[in-house]
Amino acid sequence: MAVDVNKLIEDAKKKQAEGSKQAAAERSKAEREKADAKVLAESKSKLAYADTLKPRLKEYEARLKFFASKIARGDKLDSLEQGEFDRLVKEYNSLNQAVDKAIKDSYDVVANYRREVANKATQTRTTPTTTTTGPTGTVTATPAPAAPTTPTVTKQPSQQPSKTPAKKTPSKKSELKPSGTAIPEGFSPAAARAGEEASMGATTPTSVSGTKRSFTDLLKETEFWYDLPDYIFKLDMDPTTGEPGEMGKILVQAINEGWNEDKFLSKIRLTKWWQANSKPIRERIISRAKYNELLSSGQDVSKTEYALDSAAIKRSVQSRARTMGANLDENAINQIVSRIYDGFLENDTVAIDSFIAPYIGKVSSIIGSGIGIQPTGYTGEALRNYQTLQAVAKANGFKVTDILPRLSVAPGQTIDDVVLQKLATGELDINRLAQDARNLAAQGQPDYVKGLLQQGYDLEQVYAPYKNVMGSVLELNPDEIDLNDMTLRSAIGQDKEMNLFDFKRALRKDSRWQYTGGAREEVANSVLGVLRDFGFQG
Repeated sequence: MAVDVNKLIEDAKKKQAEGSKQAAAERSKAEREKADAKVLAESKSKLAYADTLKPRLKEYEARLKFFASKIARGDKLDSLEQGEFDRLVKEYNSLNQAVDKAIKDSYDVVANYRREVANKATQTRTTPTTTTTGPTGTVTATPAPAAPTTPTVTKQPSQQPSKTPAKKTPSKKSELKPSGTAIPEGFSPAAARAGEEASMGATTPTSVSGTKRSFTDLLKETEFWYDLPDYIFKLDMDPTTGEPGEMGKILVQAINEGWNEDKFLSKIRLTKWWQANSKPIRERIISRAKYNELLSSGQDVSKTEYALDSAAIKRSVQSRARTMGANLDENAINQIVSRIYDGFLENDTVAIDSFIAPYIGKVSSIIGSGIGIQPTGYTGEALRNYQTLQAVAKANGFKVTDILPRLSVAPGQTIDDVVLQKLATGELDINRLAQDARNLAAQGQPDYVKGLLQQGYDLEQVYAPYKNVMGSVLELNPDEIDLNDMTLRSAIGQDKEMNLFDFKRALRKDSRWQYTGGAREEVANSVLGVLRDFGFQG
């Protein structure tokens, strides 16, 4: 193994830690300078994207360390293990590059913004030559060239024209020449000073005019504020007036007053939304919002936390749907995945089954389409439950529809579908349905039969000995004899149970017996006996 796993992981973490530290420091400077909140939010969003990739990094690191431990023990990787190890190293490096790029982008967004502010401030102070007409004629404002560096600097008094008071130089790089010059029109000392302070790292107000921004304007500027998705601030807004609710008002106040993140979050934690949603739920809401933001901007979202989590949930839902016998299209799967993700229900099998169960129904068979026939039927657990219901119904002399409970049926469904759906969710118990079928079959039966049915025996088992005798005498398949056959039912009366010998004799009175081979043989033997009595046969 040519790759040192421990060094690979250590170097990656060190690089990411340094990058994150630089980005945080640059953002801290920008916050002190009251930088545009949109820029800060964009920087945080990119850093948050990097955070969504880190859980995946940990998975790779654990698997890489597994191989490293094998090598440390002196084990040699076979060709398959070596191939898997090489793939993990390649994918780990690729994922690290994505994390590094996101961290660098977070730094660059703020650094570039601060650089642009400094450049604008410099351009404001270095005003181009402008001529204007004054009370004594035409005067000119000209920026002075930078003074050359010399070993000895001697301060010279400013040369001023008569009747003109001396002025202090605003900066070392730029000064106003007094000879025939005047301040140009449109020059704003306040704006120039604000730009100068920004370039020097001083604290400046968000805007010179001090105009406060509205809730609507804030939400238009960026998708995230203080690392929270903007739609969270719309949750409690008045739908009629559009006025912000509790969280929206805090956001407006925080931006207008220049709150830092700690102060903002301390207020948000007291809101109803924050208290009503636990930390895992809040993190998932924010994670999906970040995913949607990145997706809408055309970025690769396959490695984000939401994408990885939802993909795992989707695979689990598809597997469970096949087992249950549900037919899910892509839209249904996505809806179920969203409900599971939002509710933190990956391990709640009862909830997952309740989401899938409404889609249980008959599906087209995989055979028969070639000859123009497309039969339908149930699959998975739904098929097994349906076959059990059919067997119970038949074993007690009913059709399957006779033993199903009365339930409301939605358009496009059958009572069979609804029963199977409720069996899947546990709302109905198949053992309870089977016993109800036996209790139904017990109606009108002798007490002896009722007792057996109440003990869990089916009517089929009670009459099985008589069905076998009946099949033998009447030359019928016992499985084809209906439990509601009057001759069969006569074997057990209210007062007593007929023994098998008497039942055989009774079967000879059945009209079906005369068409049997036994009946013809018995008639032939009787005729032969008469002929013998009269001497016609030896």
